[in-house]
Amino acid sequence: SFVYTRRRVYWIDAKLDHIVSCEYDGSSKRIVLSGSRQINHPFAMTLFEDYLYWTDWQNKHVLRVSKLHGENVTLLSAGVSKPMDIHACYFHLLGNNLCGWKNGGCSQLCLVTGKNTRRCTCIIGYRLIGDGRTCEGINSFLLYTTAKEIRALSTTPGDTTAVHPPITGLNGASFLDFDSAGRWIYYSDERARVIRRVHVDGTGVQDIIATGLRRPQGIAVDWVGRNLFWCDAITDLIEVSRLNGSHRKVLISTGVSDPKSLAVYPSMGLLFWSDWGTPARIERASMDGSRRSTLISGPTVRKPTGLTLDYLHGSLYWVDSKKNSIWRINSSLLDGTDRKIIVSAPGITLRSIAVFGEFLYWTDPSTSNIKRVSKFNGGDTVQWKFATTGSSSMRVFAREAQDCTVNPCVLNGGCTHTCTVLDGKPVCSCPQGYRLENPYRC
Repeated sequence: SFVYTRRRVYWIDAKLDHIVSCEYDGSSKRIVLSGSRQINHPFAMTLFEDYLYWTDWQNKHVLRVSKLHGENVTLLSAGVSKPMDIHACYFHLLGNNLCGWKNGGCSQLCLVTGKNTRRCTCIIGYRLIGDGRTCEGINSFLLYTTAKEIRALSTTPGDTTAVHPPITGLNGASFLDFDSAGRWIYYSDERARVIRRVHVDGTGVQDIIATGLRRPQGIAVDWVGRNLFWCDAITDLIEVSRLNGSHRKVLISTGVSDPKSLAVYPSMGLLFWSDWGTPARIERASMDGSRRSTLISGPTVRKPTGLTLDYLHGSLYWVDSKKNSIWRINSSLLDGTDRKIIVSAPGITLRSIAVFGEFLYWTDPSTSNIKRVSKFNGGDTVQWKFATTGSSSMRVFAREAQDCTVNPCVLNGGCTHTCTVLDGKPVCSCPQGYRLENPYRC
């Protein structure tokens, strides 16, 4: 409780059974009232004119005392069942400050910093622009998983702006992807054997695929066709459904052994996945499961994971957690040629990677650091420390990363169920138990 005219602050100490006061700067501290006979177990307190009022759990009382010298302790109410908070309400203006008129000119929060000064600040998910008053939404940020949480942070090193609160209560989150249009985060939870989605602000958690999963791993969002792809390391299946989990279908069921990571290229109609079987490999197929081919296999690759696509330059990146390297396939056709090591990190188990703009982002579990390097040559390394222990997946949430201005599957390509791209044209397919009646209708 504050005394604005005398510039003092009052508080209670429930362990010591004290009511204490001091000046705003912490000086002139004094005990107003103490002793278990007068103040047994205080919980909450308020101030009105010359008196302090408080609730007492032990005696189930509401009491008051003179704020100046701790005199005239008076019992106001006895036998209150569970006395909790208490406030004194009175209609009297207690002075003015810069935030009291038109919110101090701030678009969101105005905080008083002195008698004639104030500072504008923003709620979570927004940042101040150059005028120092206006907040704008943070539209691109890093997302990464730990076993128990999904966290978000700025893509700018050293920027501590709170992007979004952590999404908690997860059991064994492994891989994630996002849908910027719906502002959904999709993730697989291998311990709970479920694929879920949640809004970026942590609300609206939904089970998308909750049956038939044994160890769900990589997931990939087709933001144009509005489809979700995933793989299972025990059933050895690659499946697809709509983004809400409907129209589920097994896409690839043969020649798969311990699939780990997925990525999709909607405008080219391509699906990529990594496989930790023997031999380990990275494969590609059309998004309807046809035209399957192996891009790389054998001793060149050991444990490929973290597949991510650079749509701007037509490149596929992946992490080899056994070789501790970040690799790139750079080709207009993404056919496995022109391979290059971007980063080599001996002694470090690489797990997750993301690409955005001119940079690659990756986690270093040995130091709990996130590092950023040039996506072209691995140079210009910048790092900043965050609690990334156990991170297995990373993405950059950005609307510009999911462009869908020109794509045959816009408006679902006229299909009644699932639309994928093949040779620049929409191809319709049906879920389990259905077949095509005509090229568009199941």
